Amino acid sequence: MEFYASELIITVLIMILSVMVYDYANITQRQNDDLEKRRWELEVYSQLLRHDIRNDLQVLLGSIELAEMLCNINANEARTRLATSLDWTEHCWAAQHIF
Repeated sequence: MEFYASELIITVLIMILSVMVYDYANITQRQNDDLEKRRWELEVYSQLLRHDIRNDLQVLLGSIELAEMLCNINANEARTRLATSLDWTEHCWAAQHIF
């Protein structure tokens, strides 16, 4: 009878251990899935931010080029374009701190 009780205890312990391993595997899989989702979201946000910064830099470059052309034609318009360029530069500078 003692032999049967020992086998039963070992069997129960193995079953408990199996359930624990199964639960651990499920928890690990959910964490990995969550991590993969967060990586994907981060990549999407990063692409959007890079796109926005590139757009801002295009505006900045265009304003500077236009101000350069206007310097000889209209000084007030050139000043306005340079002020816009400065505003966009400050905006881009602030955005780069997000990373």
